[in-house]
This record gives sequence, structure tokens and C-alpha cells, in this order.
Amino acid sequence: MILLVNGEQRDLTVSGIYNDITNGGRTAKGLLPYTHDDILWVVVNIEVANGVCLTAKIAELNRAFPNISVISIEDYISQTMEGLIEQLSLAAMVGFGLGFIISGLITAMFFKMLIAKDISQIAIMSGIGISYRGIRLQYITRAVIVLIIGLVVGSIAAITLGQGLAGLLIPGISSMRFIINPIISYGASTTALGLVVMITVFVGCISIKKIDVMKLAQ
Repeated sequence: MILLVNGEQRDLTVSGIYNDITNGGRTAKGLLPYTHDDILWVVVNIEVANGVCLTAKIAELNRAFPNISVISIEDYISQTMEGLIEQLSLAAMVGFGLGFIISGLITAMFFKMLIAKDISQIAIMSGIGISYRGIRLQYITRAVIVLIIGLVVGSIAAITLGQGLAGLLIPGISSMRFIINPIISYGASTTALGLVVMITVFVGCISIKKIDVMKLAQ
């Protein structure tokens, strides 16, 4: 690539890039002579002491230095990575929706096959006097046990492996650390997933009552 440095053209070769989330993960640096007029901007990070009102301090610095822009770190993150944050939020919502749909479909298919496989055993239990309610309770209990194990294993995998996988999928990020909201992650999401699975299991078990025992016996 050709760059204009102090009025002179220089042929440069990009020999490597480094991770930079603010530039799509494709950023390179070069040690070239420069003047102060060539600098586009400079970012200076300031950490205020505990108990200092951040809003008042920003207003004070803006009055003292009218030629610079003083903003909070939240505003800076919003300005530099708002697009990425919106994409991640959309991906999270889509992931939640698809996760619930896929969980319901897989559960329905599994119980259809399970009931079809155990149809003779169900007929025998019904023939010896076990009520359909008791039979359905057995399948629901098995589903609850599997559901609890799945939620625990899935939560552990998300905490241990999810951060590394997310870092590999998103360009410009060498490592990622999840900031987990326990109410949403372990409360709302697991409860919603549990309800989806349990409703699907309950609807699937209704078909047990429709099994014709006498027809199977023949």
C-alpha cells in the first residue's frame, strides 16, 4: 500500500494485524515520522476518585477545556461500539427464541418416539390397573430429571466454554468475559425453558390416554 508521509510517497507492506474491536479486527500499526498537525485525535483516560460526582466533574472539565470533548466511559463505549452492541443484543434475542423453539420441537419428537417404543409396556401397565394419570406422571418425572441435569450442565458449559467460543466467533476479540445477570441467566431464562419443556411434555403425554389397550392385546 502507498502512504503519503510528510509529502513523500512510501510503499509499505502490511506484515501483520492485531485484534482491535473498534476497527473490525483488522488493524495494523506503523512506526512512521509524524508532526502534531497529522494527529487526528488523542484519547486520554481519567479515573476519578471515589465519591466524586461524575456528571459534575465532566461539566467542570468541559468548561475548563472548551477545545476538547469530555465524556463518560459509558458514552464512549456507546459511540465506538454501538453497532456491535446492537448486533450482540439482536443475536441474544434471536438465540433465546430459537432455543425455546428447538427445545420444544426436540422434546416433542423425543416423547413421540419414546411413547411409540413403550406402547406395549404402557398397554400392560394400563391393563393391570395403573391409571393413565400415574403413567403420565412417570414420564413427566423422567422429563423433569433430564431437564434439571440439562440446565445445570448447560449453565456450566456456558460459563466455562461460552466465553471462549464467543471470542472466536466475533472478529477483533481475543478474549471475552461474560457479565452475568443471575436473575436473567439463572432465573428468567431457565424458568422459561423449563416451562416450554414441561408444557411440551404434558401435551405429548396426553396421547397416552388415547392408546387402545384392547386393540394392542389382539
